[in-house]
Amino acid sequence: MPGAVFIIRVEILCQATGSCPSPALQTQPSTCAMSVAVIIPVYNGENHLRQTLDCVLAQTLRPDEIVVVDDGSTDSSPSIVEEYSGVQLLESPGEGPNAARNHGLRETGAAQVAFLDHDDVWHPQHLQRLSNSLEQEPGSPAAASGRGTFQDGEQPQFAAEARGCYLQDPWDRYPGNAMGEPLVALVRRDALEEVGGWSPQHDGCGDFYLWLKLGLLGPFVVRESATAARRLHDRSFASDLRKNDLLNYYGRHVDASHEALRLRADKGLGTDAYHRRHQAEEAMLDLLRVLLGSEAGSLQRAATKFDRSLSEASRDDLRPVWSTFQWYLRPYIQDVGARAFSSQIFRLTERWPRPDSELRSMLREWSFRYTPTFDLISHHPLNALCWSHVLSRMCRRVRIYLYSR
Repeated sequence: MPGAVFIIRVEILCQATGSCPSPALQTQPSTCAMSVAVIIPVYNGENHLRQTLDCVLAQTLRPDEIVVVDDGSTDSSPSIVEEYSGVQLLESPGEGPNAARNHGLRETGAAQVAFLDHDDVWHPQHLQRLSNSLEQEPGSPAAASGRGTFQDGEQPQFAAEARGCYLQDPWDRYPGNAMGEPLVALVRRDALEEVGGWSPQHDGCGDFYLWLKLGLLGPFVVRESATAARRLHDRSFASDLRKNDLLNYYGRHVDASHEALRLRADKGLGTDAYHRRHQAEEAMLDLLRVLLGSEAGSLQRAATKFDRSLSEASRDDLRPVWSTFQWYLRPYIQDVGARAFSSQIFRLTERWPRPDSELRSMLREWSFRYTPTFDLISHHPLNALCWSHVLSRMCRRVRIYLYSR
């Protein structure tokens, strides 16, 4: 079924906006925000699309253009959009969310662009605050807010009180996603066009890749208040990928990291520290193949490759790699159970070629952290790290007990 693009054109409301609370970023506020386009890709989003459209139309800074890109839905999503007046229907092939975002980008002309998935929502002041931040920081390619989460069936909760803002380089947490999902950002159109927009071959991690490309142009201005809310449910695009295509999904993330690193080198920017982290996530990809059983017996090769290439890597290098790896593994861990998975990790570390490996130590610590106390003591009675975790848990429980009295 061919997809469709729907355009809602709304008269812009020029409003005075307050200045950024952070003294380092304060400038004279503008009395009229620049034009804004909102692009919403949708695929079978009939359960959530109305709430998403309503939140966009409720913005105190009303966007000039609202574009809904249907990515081949087989439900009533197109009919729902037709309920909203001023909608124009355009055909578009269903080729994935990143291609849909690019199609919407081509059909709009506003100077600032925001992307919102069909199941996520914004606080009414979200666009107004981010647009004001971009006007105050002309060197930033994008502005971002904090974001909260809410369970499907619940009402979103925001932390929208006025807070400070700061500049952040998306490369700070490479290869982690420092900025988060598309719903948090408002991006300058000229910056999007300069970096080539969204990457269709990186569906699922396209936001991570886009933020790194934009980060090569300058730091983001980030507002500490959370005016975006992401809906948590098992039918989300990322959840489906992590459950059904984990190995390829994480592989795309590793590929996106490599491509972003190449672009950074092409611009003459430093890559040494990032290169170590990229080597680490390549090794993690090998470990994932071991965990999923797709390459039985390859632990020796993966561990040796990791330790040889990262003999001088610090925990600061490894921490964002391991954090990102855990995010991708979360549905798998839920399926097999935290106890079984922690035992699986520990068995891997027992076969590790180098006992002094930094990654081996991190994996062992993680496995102990998620192993029940009785299992820890019964299986590792002579291990000092085991007893360190046991004592830490006992102290934490005592503190909780005393605090509750």
